[in-house]
Amino acid sequence: MMYTHFKLGLVMLILLFIAGCAPDATVTIDNSAVGVQAAPEVNRRVLGSNMQWTDSGDGILQPGSTGFAAVPLAQAVTLAPTVLRYPGGGQADAYDWRQGVGDVRGECMHVFTGAMQTVYFGTNEFLDLCAQTGAAPMFTLNVVNGTPEDSAAWVSYVNNPPGGSLIARDWEVGNEPYYQNSLHPEWDMTAEEYAAAYNAHAAALIAADPRVRVGLPLLGPLDAALLPAGRQTWNADVLAGLNQRVDFVAVHDAYLPFNYTFVKATDADMLRATLAGAPAVAADLDAIRAQLTAADINAPFAMTEHNALMTVYGTWNPIPRSDGVTCSLAAAVYTTDLICTLAARDDVDSAEHWSLIGNWLFGAMYSDGTMRPSGNALTGLGQAMTGRRLAMQVSSPTVNVPAFGAKPAQTAMPLLGAFACGSDSVVRTILINRSPGRSLRVRLTCSAGANAGAKAAVRTLNALDPLKAYTFGIGAPNWSDGTATTDAGGVTVNVPAHAAVIVSLPAPTGGVTGTD
Repeated sequence: MMYTHFKLGLVMLILLFIAGCAPDATVTIDNSAVGVQAAPEVNRRVLGSNMQWTDSGDGILQPGSTGFAAVPLAQAVTLAPTVLRYPGGGQADAYDWRQGVGDVRGECMHVFTGAMQTVYFGTNEFLDLCAQTGAAPMFTLNVVNGTPEDSAAWVSYVNNPPGGSLIARDWEVGNEPYYQNSLHPEWDMTAEEYAAAYNAHAAALIAADPRVRVGLPLLGPLDAALLPAGRQTWNADVLAGLNQRVDFVAVHDAYLPFNYTFVKATDADMLRATLAGAPAVAADLDAIRAQLTAADINAPFAMTEHNALMTVYGTWNPIPRSDGVTCSLAAAVYTTDLICTLAARDDVDSAEHWSLIGNWLFGAMYSDGTMRPSGNALTGLGQAMTGRRLAMQVSSPTVNVPAFGAKPAQTAMPLLGAFACGSDSVVRTILINRSPGRSLRVRLTCSAGANAGAKAAVRTLNALDPLKAYTFGIGAPNWSDGTATTDAGGVTVNVPAHAAVIVSLPAPTGGVTGTD
């Protein structure tokens, strides 16, 4: 009898132990031979960035010269952006490319200060940086002050050296024409005026080099909500006036959560809203896609600017500012989640983080080359996102997230974000915990199995204070390395709250066919 009671008690303990260790979320990855062979290559173009012409390329050059500063250049090479967009941002609206070429440089106006600056970081310096980092160049045209003839001449200068090589394929017609510029109201354009400008610049670009891809800036519901009522039909009005082809659609709807209201932001509000940003962007892209489909346009998206952003510029907003969150762990985790979300879509061509260096709080690194949290996140993603994109099924707990700033309310948002990629030797899974306060025990299962007893590499991006501002990058959150022991089916890992984890799981002996 005592033995029976002991046996029953042991069984109960075992069942309780198993129940206590049950995963909170599961990810099932198709790494079978057929699954990998049929999978597309990982879209590494989502790992792009931005460069401005101003302030010697935000410090990438030595002051007052066209020579690169050694440390920032070395860090840019390490970060290895796959696409670089130039010369802005808003700085494109006052840029004359001719002032930035030749031995004697001219001046252009800094859009935000109104001061004239010598253009040291010009076209050739930008193309040199692209060559040294391995990035594909993307140019943003000045449709405010520039003419179609200026655009055509720039394309010819870049793409028609001796031999006629295609140097730059992507040319974006304007930056954010839908916004009214409070500093330069004379630059404002109606949707009809912009559509006419797009047609003229696009025709000039294509005539100068038919190989180029022409980009059309549009906005989604997240951006449209910030516009006056009369401009909220911008997309429809522009699309109705087009008579030239659209090769990609440039969007900037990922500056989230963007608290533009007069509501004081608590830390809990900011953290929850920032971590919930990527699913909101995905829904926004779906809404823009529906508009494009109705207009019979099948062009892919280019997220030509994205970053975490809390408060708007200007002293008129009386709420306590929270700009530093742009340089926080929460922003780095949001960036990781957003890039994984975009890489999982078939209708996204590229994404460009705003920005590579300096540029107030936005740069992935400070002007001296010190990495900020987003720079560390991008570096880790660049190392992990290789091979083929693997199909997966994710089961995760969900929560309802209230509206905050520009981020709308969300119902049943999954707490776990995931992206899987790999080859015949390794399966890498990027896991993002969107919960501000709950860790997740995640079970990764591979359809082709795993090497039981092998060590999976586990890299974690985490910090004690997710909203701490690392303005100058010193001590910024970075990836920490660990391991987890696999079993025959996969591996179980813990993903801390407001953290990202990269798991590299050895493929089973014999492997599957793929590339890395």
